[in-house]
Amino acid sequence: MELNLNVKNKLILMTAGIFVVTVFIGYSFIYKAGVKKAVQLRERMEEVKNMNALLEEVRVLNNKINGYLTMKINSPDPSNFLSKVTDIANECGIKIDSLNIEKPTKDGEYTFLSCSLGFAAPYHQLRVFMAKLESDKKFIRVDSLSVSPVGKETKKDQAKESGILVNVKMELTGFYCS
Repeated sequence: MELNLNVKNKLILMTAGIFVVTVFIGYSFIYKAGVKKAVQLRERMEEVKNMNALLEEVRVLNNKINGYLTMKINSPDPSNFLSKVTDIANECGIKIDSLNIEKPTKDGEYTFLSCSLGFAAPYHQLRVFMAKLESDKKFIRVDSLSVSPVGKETKKDQAKESGILVNVKMELTGFYCS
């Protein structure tokens, strides 16, 4: 009977030991790893929420900027018209020497803004400038154009092509719908 008790005690002790080791291993490797992963996921979710809030803020600011740009582009303000013409000239590498604006005129729901400008540029740059003016989003009409040759471009003035340097005087009209 004593032998039977010893075996039972040993079996109980071994079962208790295996239970303790199993609980320790489960806690250490499964529970702690799960908690760590849950904390990481929670942190990641907070980052995503913050990024979404920032993206929404950027979207709102972008809409405001687009609204301001639309107001500027569609405004029949002489300074906006001049700014557009000088921007196109700068894109083409043209330095405007003289620029005069006339008073805006209204005809029904249309506003016409006129300006005259003068510059000296190689002929091929003049061609590019005219093409960009005529293909712009806003309708810009060339009312008059006077071109007089000055001479050949110097090596300093040449970009890729050689050509004739010309003096240009032109009058432009921009159309805006009220």
